[in-house]
Amino acid sequence: MGKRGRTWAALVVVLAVGLAVVLSACGSSNKSSTSASTGAAPAATSGGTAPAAGDVTKCGTKPGTKATGTPIKLGAIVTKQPGTDFTDGATTAQAYFNCVNDNGGINGHPIQYKYYTEQTDPAQIAGLAH
Repeated sequence: MGKRGRTWAALVVVLAVGLAVVLSACGSSNKSSTSASTGAAPAATSGGTAPAAGDVTKCGTKPGTKATGTPIKLGAIVTKQPGTDFTDGATTAQAYFNCVNDNGGINGHPIQYKYYTEQTDPAQIAGLAH
């Protein structure tokens, strides 16, 4: 596979991951806010209190351990111009990848993510892709 093919493959992967991140944020939960409806009490931790909802990370396999392996390089090119700004997906992906890196990475490898903005100019997009 040539350099151009690898670039497009990497772009497709980044877009797929970004879309997955955005779609997972749109999910809903039908859980009740009280434990009385199920009759079960929240599980206690060793300290005797129930764990907070944000205590367990869902973005890495080794919570609290930074990824140290060879980086996995990903990138994206997103449109940002007056009236059209698609950088939210890229910044959301960046935040998720930072969380993954802080919690073990992918099999110990951190994700090195960069995104570039463009103004729907084909020459600029081609230059950024190279």
